[in-house]
Amino acid sequence: MTYKNWTKYYESAIKQNKNNKEKNDKLFEGLNDREKKTAELLLKQYQKSEKAVAETENRLNKINKDTELENRKNEVKRVVANALVKENNVSEGNNQVNGELLEQKKIDDAAKSEANTNIKEKQLKEDEEINSLNKKIQESAAETSEKIVKIERDYEQKKENAYKSVKNQIENVLNNNKLGENTYNDSAKKALLAIINDNKEVLEEKADELYDYVNNLDFQSGSSGNNEFSLVELYANNEKIFLTKKAMDIASSIKFDSFNRFGIVYGDFLELEYDNKTYTARAGALATQKEKNVVEAICDVKKIKPTIGTCIYYKDRIYVFSGDGYWRVAQEIISANNKKELQALIGTVNKELNGENEEE
Repeated sequence: MTYKNWTKYYESAIKQNKNNKEKNDKLFEGLNDREKKTAELLLKQYQKSEKAVAETENRLNKINKDTELENRKNEVKRVVANALVKENNVSEGNNQVNGELLEQKKIDDAAKSEANTNIKEKQLKEDEEINSLNKKIQESAAETSEKIVKIERDYEQKKENAYKSVKNQIENVLNNNKLGENTYNDSAKKALLAIINDNKEVLEEKADELYDYVNNLDFQSGSSGNNEFSLVELYANNEKIFLTKKAMDIASSIKFDSFNRFGIVYGDFLELEYDNKTYTARAGALATQKEKNVVEAICDVKKIKPTIGTCIYYKDRIYVFSGDGYWRVAQEIISANNKKELQALIGTVNKELNGENEEE
């Protein structure tokens, strides 16, 4: 492919990808994260099946063309062979018509037999292609089904974890905003609803259960103490977010020594320290704009000027400042023994955040 043709192809591919992305974005409008991932898998399976069908159709067309060509060649051979019989008999002075017809019949029968063999071979090849296509589609569907089941399990586990975490936060806030028996400071209600709202995507239908729980409590006016479960209000790009004072304290409690680093790129090794223990992880993808807004809002409230290696913990994620205004999400290093250190660190932080005993 020449340079000129290659650039045209490249531009066309980019345009096609952009068009596909716009179509897919519209296709996925209104879906939550779990539904979107499932829809993406089904779309990939559909595209994969479409491609396999198109490739099979091309091969079937080729089989047809090859068979037609072979049959044409056989017909030409038959006509030439029959003509040669007559020519040979004339040159040899043999005028026996019956003998000539018998020889020509043998040639015709052989040609028919070869044509039948070609048809059978064609049918066998077609059957092989169809069976191969069916197998590919079935395997693709089974693989997609397995991935969807995994997505469901992962999100169900995330939902249960989020429910437990948010319920613990609610109980801690309520316990520290009590005015009397089953009566709570009304300043806590709005903040509790905001905490649920902040987690509603992962909570899914369990968010309604928590909304109902909070809305059915008895809130009255009164004064609240300044304790670790009192609420801090912050704004992330004009979006109001509530965190407990304890969550704000813990947000900057994870440390990473970035000595002699000029920046952090994807895949960089991270040695994170929390409560005098060290955990390993790696630098992952860049934080989304929404995540960056929240992390920077936490830094503003805590008067933290981020430098390379500054860590902020928020909602089961550790964000590491990688320089030039960028934050990266810490990711697990899966070792040979499958030891998940980042998961252990997040579990330890959450126990502290929710006021649980580490030995429980």
